[in-house]
Amino acid sequence: MRSNFILINIFIFTILTVVFSCKEPIKKAPISNTYTKYVGGIQINEASQTEWAKTLKDCGMNLAQVTAYAKQGDWDSDHLWWEDSDTTHVINEIRAIRAEGVHVMLVLRVALQHNHQKNKFKWHGMIFPKDDSLRKEWFYRYSYFVEMWSKICEREGVEIFAIGSEMNALTATEEIEELPYLLEYFSNENKQRNYLSRVFKHKSNLTEENLWVRGFENYNSEEEYIQDKIMEQKKWADVICHTDAKYPISLMNEERAQLNQYWKNIIARARKEFTGQITLAANFDNYHEVDFWDSLDCIGINAYFPLRKFRKNAFNSKDLDLSLAEGWTEVIENIESFKRKKGFESKPIFFTEIGYTPKKGATIVPWQGDGFSLLSNDLIDTLVVWKNVEVHPTERTMAIKALHQVVRENDFPLLGLSYWKLTSHDYHRGHEPFMLHLDPKQPDSSITALAEFMKQPATSLKTKNITE
Repeated sequence: MRSNFILINIFIFTILTVVFSCKEPIKKAPISNTYTKYVGGIQINEASQTEWAKTLKDCGMNLAQVTAYAKQGDWDSDHLWWEDSDTTHVINEIRAIRAEGVHVMLVLRVALQHNHQKNKFKWHGMIFPKDDSLRKEWFYRYSYFVEMWSKICEREGVEIFAIGSEMNALTATEEIEELPYLLEYFSNENKQRNYLSRVFKHKSNLTEENLWVRGFENYNSEEEYIQDKIMEQKKWADVICHTDAKYPISLMNEERAQLNQYWKNIIARARKEFTGQITLAANFDNYHEVDFWDSLDCIGINAYFPLRKFRKNAFNSKDLDLSLAEGWTEVIENIESFKRKKGFESKPIFFTEIGYTPKKGATIVPWQGDGFSLLSNDLIDTLVVWKNVEVHPTERTMAIKALHQVVRENDFPLLGLSYWKLTSHDYHRGHEPFMLHLDPKQPDSSITALAEFMKQPATSLKTKNITE
């Protein structure tokens, strides 16, 4: 299987190299500005890449994020592959965007095949081949995938290259002394059951369509849903946490050191082919677990940080604005504290994803675009079904403005931010919960707020080279 896999992909890459090698590498200017240099986002499904790039520019932005996907079979396997047709499509996309003078950031992602039975209740951040030999094979394949795209990025003039996105389990490489919170939760059946029982105290607010699992039919029984979810997440945690071992933390740290070296080797190979900026798109709850940022040019974060706590009573505009600014201040302080701890204070940050739905309360759990959430404070739990929540796009705009304010006040080295998701087609409304409409004739206030990041401050707070 391995030999067939390698032969097929060497053939594919050889053909692509011949077809696309006619273009000279485009040299990229060094990044040396103190303001946010790259602002834009990732499209939903544009009819024309040329028009998409033109619309971005007309709305005051300069970056298009492009995705190259690999595919993963069972979450605990080495079954990783990609398609020739996808590669060709992405290259054409890059060329059309760059032809309009828009910068390109390429992000590698792995799409977990949700219809596999083993992948029920899983997401791509849980991918983790279950033993040493499978992990070795997985990284052998993934290293080839990264190297292939490194060469393409160099040839096509891509400026920012993210070697992975939200690979939480595989990029958690910091040494630990105890189980991190989420791993401890998933490995503890009682804690899972307690939380899900709190959720289903509000089952009168739920219908069968709320009990969905990607790739499978909806559940019609709350108890069956709870039991299956606990079982699947516990099975995952048993592998990750070595729950049957005498010294599980020791084993986890050995694996984390091994993973760290795999990633450093991948980055070194990428640098031989690509002269631009290399990063990783780490999830907001995982960036501090990555131990190889020193090998990368900037810290990439998918910035779905919760910015405020749930309140039963409505905020007024002034209170909400203050709360969002306080939320971003705490986020930035935590990032800077992590950088100081690791000894790379001057390393810039790139928010490789940032996004909000236009719903009221979107800043409480920004990652939640659909489904339901249990929102809690010290006194009360409230179950929210997001499709039923009032549309309140002002909160999204206020969150972006608050980030801009805090970045400027703290001279925070935010190299770029990429919004999830932008579209020039209004017909995507209702299909993509994070949709933000690009319309230069009637600009959305959130689009205007994003464009503000690219404007140089009227007065510089202090001079800082964000690529030191």
